[in-house]
Amino acid sequence: LTSHLAVFYDSNSEDLGTPDDKAALRKAEDIDVPTFLTQVPNEFHFKSPVSLVLANYAPERRFVQELMRKENAAALRSWIKAPDVGWYSIEYAYQRGGVGRSKRGGFNPDFFLLPDATETVFVVETKMDGDVTDQNRGKLKYAHAHFKTINQMLAAEQSDRRYAFHFLSPEDYPRFFASLRNGKLQKFTSTLHAALLT
Repeated sequence: LTSHLAVFYDSNSEDLGTPDDKAALRKAEDIDVPTFLTQVPNEFHFKSPVSLVLANYAPERRFVQELMRKENAAALRSWIKAPDVGWYSIEYAYQRGGVGRSKRGGFNPDFFLLPDATETVFVVETKMDGDVTDQNRGKLKYAHAHFKTINQMLAAEQSDRRYAFHFLSPEDYPRFFASLRNGKLQKFTSTLHAALLT
């Protein structure tokens, strides 16, 4: 809490978890030094199915703050901040400098958003502005292939649900959330996402 981890919670959070969760939250509230502990003032803007949200580093913290803004919350049915490991991992590969041996790994996209007026889940990986790396290019390539396969399977099952993947950095949060509110996220591409496609 005192370095980079943020906790977002609302007035219901204490009662929705275990007694240990309640004690930990109260202990966090009693910390005297500045922290990233944030109580969301309106519980109706907290459209996540969890009792509290943990966010690492500035891009994630700022994205959660945007999700909780009244005008953005009004455009969302629900959203979830994925844990950093062990929840929904996508395997990927990349080559440093575009040559040599491939390095393999897995990453967990940061957010899953379901806007109010669509059956498309928008999967968002947040990064710092200008984070154009071979590793992120690999993540983007494999995430696109991953969700393309899932969408094909959903179409074969005649489901309306679809998934769309976005790389996003803070410089484009205003455009992203404007597109969310206007129902135009399908056509949105961030500056970082576009740079990773080149």
